[in-house]
Amino acid sequence: MRIKMKSFMRNKKIISLVLIAIVMLYSFVSCGNNTEKTSSSGSENVAAKSTEVVSKKKTEAVATETVSSKKPTEPLTEQRTSEEEVMSKPAKLLYQGHASVRIQTPEGKTIYVDPFFGTGYDVPAGLILMTHGHYDHTKTDLITTKADDCRTISWKEAFISGEYQSFNLGYVKVEAVEAGYNKNHDKKECVGYILTFSNGATVYLSGDTSTAPGMSELADRHLDYAFLCCDGVYNMDVSEAAECARTIGAKHTIPYHMVPSDNPDGFDMSVAESFDAAGRIILRPGEDLVLEKETEEGPDEMTPTASLVVTVGDKSFSVSLENNASADAFFEKLKTGNVKIEMEDYDIFEKVGNLPWSLPTNDTSITTKQGDLILYQGNKITIYYDENSWDFTKLGTLNATEEEIRESFGGTESITADFYLGVMVPRTVKEVLRMLQRCYGNKMLDNIFLLG
Repeated sequence: MRIKMKSFMRNKKIISLVLIAIVMLYSFVSCGNNTEKTSSSGSENVAAKSTEVVSKKKTEAVATETVSSKKPTEPLTEQRTSEEEVMSKPAKLLYQGHASVRIQTPEGKTIYVDPFFGTGYDVPAGLILMTHGHYDHTKTDLITTKADDCRTISWKEAFISGEYQSFNLGYVKVEAVEAGYNKNHDKKECVGYILTFSNGATVYLSGDTSTAPGMSELADRHLDYAFLCCDGVYNMDVSEAAECARTIGAKHTIPYHMVPSDNPDGFDMSVAESFDAAGRIILRPGEDLVLEKETEEGPDEMTPTASLVVTVGDKSFSVSLENNASADAFFEKLKTGNVKIEMEDYDIFEKVGNLPWSLPTNDTSITTKQGDLILYQGNKITIYYDENSWDFTKLGTLNATEEEIRESFGGTESITADFYLGVMVPRTVKEVLRMLQRCYGNKMLDNIFLLG
């Protein structure tokens, strides 16, 4: 092969790029098809083959369908389309207030969790979940109608003989997890729930609890949404809940049950805004949340994504921004161009510099960590390389190790930091090839690497 290709070596770069472009174009068309073929069920194989093959493979078709020798694909196509439509639909959550939520599944089933507060109980119930026996979680008489096959699962069914139970109901999988762990809530009489919907979205509802040992294991689940109680009277407060959020690591975290049950609003904005967690979402009673599965990889690798970047010397760091108005305003300001800021050391734990404009503040009492990007007094920006506790507005966190942060920002010397918006794209041909490799495997790319 090398001898035959020798005459092309002079133009090998051009040939390599052309081949890569061709393969990439082909990959976007056929990679999905290959995936479909690999994961096809017996019924799809039947639909793709001739009538003769269908007759040989009737046993591989969907068991509940009768395969016609004249038109084998029709019932299978209809079933597949129906399933795909359901899988593509999101679930929808209504926050009713306090700890009460109502969820519509992609199939149209209605789930009520801890009914007590708010409105919206007029949709027929398909499933009722209760985390424990307190009156502010068990007011099932609010639910005016129930489907014929409605099922109720309480903490009693969810925790039996020291074992947390799971229930696969087809339209949702319900898994009970530990809860309680404070003087007001016995861990033997409380549960939280993880719900997994047919579109793949996962939701954790903590119920009434303080920090539970098993929360660290939830990080491995890569949850999409986590609801955490934070009233600070009968359960953990907002600071402890924020620590739990960091432990669990859900993509989005929502504070709820943030006031005692006698609060007529079932909600407290000051508590919600002080909940310091990445990916925070604040829901007011009566507001909806669309529950969608977010892929592990995040945005498509070929889609350019704007990201805040900080450069000091020859080192650049991307920043994970907070979900607040201050971070949003900072991002918008940088759309007009980069900002260079002279930053001086203060008290051997931070670098601080003046912004050319003021930003809205969202101060909360926090203890900083290494790499935290902080807005101070609305017109100063600081980067911490050690801890400090004060009322700050957190803008984000630099994506770097503690060693990298100390190397670039530690010490008493002043620095110049360049803040700008960068575009995240595949930077090398190797990254593109790795994408193709995931699609086709190693062997298919051998000739391209030979040219390179």
